[in-house]
Amino acid sequence: MRLGRSLWLVIIVKLFIIFGILKVFIYDNSLHKLYATQEEKSQFITHNLKNY
Repeated sequence: MRLGRSLWLVIIVKLFIIFGILKVFIYDNSLHKLYATQEEKSQFITHNLKNY
């Protein structure tokens, strides 16, 4: 029982870190300034994810 709670806590912390990093680095507000349409933003993100 205690092990299960610990594992869920680890999973929740990891998810929080992953989504926090995505929000800060990928969905940055500078994308709104650089690209006008959602299509251009998607292409930029896809290109960066493939190259790194």
